[in-house]
Amino acid sequence: MNHVFENIRKNHSLRSNMELLLKVYTAMPSALKRSMTSTYIGLRKLKEARLSRKLSNLPHQPFPDGRPRVCYMSGFPRSGTTMLKYYFGTHPGLVQTSFTTKGFFSAWEKAEELASGNEILIDKSNHYIYSLENIFRAYGDAVKACIVVRDPRDSLVSFANYQENREVPRDSGYWSYWARQHRGLIDFAKRSPLGKNLFVIRYEELVRYPEHAKAAFLTWLGIPTAPESINREYVNQNPGEGWDDSVHKRRDVSDYSIQKWTKMGQLPDTLTSVLGSWQENCEAREMMRLFGYHETGFTRPALSSEEFVFYRPDDAEMPFSKSCSPALDAATASV
Repeated sequence: MNHVFENIRKNHSLRSNMELLLKVYTAMPSALKRSMTSTYIGLRKLKEARLSRKLSNLPHQPFPDGRPRVCYMSGFPRSGTTMLKYYFGTHPGLVQTSFTTKGFFSAWEKAEELASGNEILIDKSNHYIYSLENIFRAYGDAVKACIVVRDPRDSLVSFANYQENREVPRDSGYWSYWARQHRGLIDFAKRSPLGKNLFVIRYEELVRYPEHAKAAFLTWLGIPTAPESINREYVNQNPGEGWDDSVHKRRDVSDYSIQKWTKMGQLPDTLTSVLGSWQENCEAREMMRLFGYHETGFTRPALSSEEFVFYRPDDAEMPFSKSCSPALDAATASV
């Protein structure tokens, strides 16, 4: 380890130093990586809280027609947040910003720099799901946020071959971690006077009824759009960002990843045991019930949403938007 840091000290190439630091990080035990990441997140929260109080004293206004200047996209890691950004963000009048670790305030600065001065900036980070209070304290009605929620069992499957988001436990602590994040989301949405600026959508509805979901989102954003004019394709306006991931290679919305957790054979033994333990966690079990996830699949959510927008499609109203998978339609006819 010491020789690596010695090479960093002697090397003035930023790229070479980053490659060496990546090797150091990769060699660290998973528990240490989680601890380091959690510490960083905690410090970032403190910084954002202080900054949001300062920003709340400045005049931040939406566009004259009421549209927000920034829409923040977020959700639990491996819940479809990247696809959400690409798909919902591919539309005239919207501009996708590239990922940054600077924080939510960076998006506002970029929005002020947009050439047209009339476009809504679409920014995404998994960290925003626990920064909502700071974001809305800072900018109020000048911004909105869109959160995607996915069956945590499918997210766990997705974590099997994914090395990022080390702060997320891969053991039985996963369920409490997931439940706490979503409890915080619900608590904020229900008590905040700005809950109306929050659009929550389940991944399962996003990929089964993408045209209708996107039209609902755009209309809520202040851009009335007919579902019939929307297709399933999307564009990544910043192709150099992110890790090498399948979602960065796809260019259309598909439901192929729904209920992946039922395919037990694709999980390592360690995650298989974790997957089977969700019912032992009372907090996670109750939170899953609220969002409509049960023992064998998913159904309509039990969560009420008078204080915020919770996208709930009515199948009878969407003849133009059938699922990509007829078999899935039959299996989830009760949804």
